[in-house]
Amino acid sequence: MTMQPINVPSFGNSVDTSYLILKMGEFAAGGDVMAFAKDRLDDKYVVESLLPKGKYLIVPFTTGCRLSKRKSESMTTMDLLEDVAGEPTLTKPCRKVLNDIFNVCDSDGNGKLSIEEFNAFQESTGGEKADSSGAWREILNLYDASQNELTLKGFLGMCLELAKSSPEEVWANITSYGYSKVLQLDQGCPFVFNIYLEQCQPIVNVQALQMNISVVNRSICREALKHGTKIAVEGVSDVYIHSLETDYCAIVAIHNEHYKRVSVRLDCTGSRGLVSHRGTLIQNLTIEPEDMVVGHYLVPESDNVDWSFKCVHSVLT
Repeated sequence: MTMQPINVPSFGNSVDTSYLILKMGEFAAGGDVMAFAKDRLDDKYVVESLLPKGKYLIVPFTTGCRLSKRKSESMTTMDLLEDVAGEPTLTKPCRKVLNDIFNVCDSDGNGKLSIEEFNAFQESTGGEKADSSGAWREILNLYDASQNELTLKGFLGMCLELAKSSPEEVWANITSYGYSKVLQLDQGCPFVFNIYLEQCQPIVNVQALQMNISVVNRSICREALKHGTKIAVEGVSDVYIHSLETDYCAIVAIHNEHYKRVSVRLDCTGSRGLVSHRGTLIQNLTIEPEDMVVGHYLVPESDNVDWSFKCVHSVLT
């Protein structure tokens, strides 16, 4: 299985992404991790694993090292429409963004949106789903369509009519896909999944993922506990640092098996060429009894930099 982020010029570097494969039904409780994509092959995140027959949940995520929450909103808002020969039309930047959103929704890559793909777009933007006999039929009659699917021309035509009557709805659609009011993608990362199997044909369903981030954190912790280097924290019993280093990232997890809360400082300033999802290489953490946390998830600050990992810890009193 490979996950390939689509490069976004506004980031400068490829976005740091990964994914977990969890057993279906165990996700809410943070079940066993069947596979974790912590290695890269060129610009793809790769997992090669033997999965028994069953249902699995693939959970894509970003570490937050490069792609992080926008700190402030732009005071500038780009225009959606411009006047061409007396007729309102979508501006070139707006058309490009809508074209990119169309391509993201076109999951089978045939250049058209099926009703299922259109409803995935509606669900992502908070709109109402179209039923096959009512609203969907009306959309196909109003806008350019082919073989009961909406073409790019039809999609842009629909967005144009919406921009003329309700521009706030178009903005809601655009921003829900991670674009800013200056039409830059800075809060999302489109990607392509490829799945290769030797012995069967998988059934793959795409669905909205309603989750608690703690599930991802606990799953990453379990990977560090299972495959990382274990060091006992001096000065307190039953507290351990687990460090997992791969060709692309380094993960530091803290496992508190003690019956009391403990506070630990993790200092990764001795590392070279790495950035942390914490936003800083020094972090003070408080870990509850019988709990575990991801202290640092570190990736190279850019794709071409040489890097090294070093982390020291101390107990805070």
